[in-house]
Amino acid sequence: MNLPQDWTLESLGNCCKVVSGSTPRRNKSEYWNGDIDWVTPKDLSHLNSSVLQEAPEKITELGYKSCSTTLLPKGSILFSSRAPIGLIAIAGKPMCTNQGFKSLIPNSSVYSAYLYWCMRFFTPQLASQGCGTTFKELSKTVVEKFKIPLPPLEEQKRIAKILDKADEIRRKRKESIRLTDELLRSTFLDMFGDPVINPKGWEVKKLGEIANFVGGGTPSRKINSYYQGDICWITSKDMGKDIIEDSQEHITLEAIENSSTKMIEKKCLLIVVKSKIL
Repeated sequence: MNLPQDWTLESLGNCCKVVSGSTPRRNKSEYWNGDIDWVTPKDLSHLNSSVLQEAPEKITELGYKSCSTTLLPKGSILFSSRAPIGLIAIAGKPMCTNQGFKSLIPNSSVYSAYLYWCMRFFTPQLASQGCGTTFKELSKTVVEKFKIPLPPLEEQKRIAKILDKADEIRRKRKESIRLTDELLRSTFLDMFGDPVINPKGWEVKKLGEIANFVGGGTPSRKINSYYQGDICWITSKDMGKDIIEDSQEHITLEAIENSSTKMIEKKCLLIVVKSKIL
């Protein structure tokens, strides 16, 4: 890996303390419903932020002392090491985890937000080193030996600030799309009513009565010349937008004539029916 002059390549074990978690016994009521946040991987699965501010479950001081979990300081990186590998968040306050984590407590040379983005980026490489038959798991040793690029602290802060801003824009865009979808559904119901109960008494017809259905097909991949034309050939990879202007792949007229795919006209409705149903 070629790094800028003042950057170093550091193992996580050299710039962080790697710690595991544990679970107090569930049959001991005195161990639960305390005031110590206790995190499981599922708590990060739908997190809409880089920071976890609070865990759904909490344990008591007795519960904490009864097992080998570790109280992580604010700013630690929560990193799930199994089932699945790679769920990540920054601890927004002191908290501990179950055994599904190999969390990182950064030393003074590491900025938490930069470490968060590093782990996000390198998770696929780290996950490939997981072992196990029932499910893959990362050992503490593997995590400690994994190396990341480490620039000077001020550069870490600058990089993290840029990535945080980009992620904020992405999240806002995602939320905007969700709200737009809700508005469209609401507008449809307002105009046409619920299509199941049909309160407005609209005439109901089968799709086959109002449209012609045409299937697609795949020209032989063994004949390279079939895929050197200028006719759009749509796959599920091209879907996900309201109007398709172009496709990733293009075929020739000969390819159409020698396969089951069909030419369709402009303004036809495309529906994915297998592989990746939309």
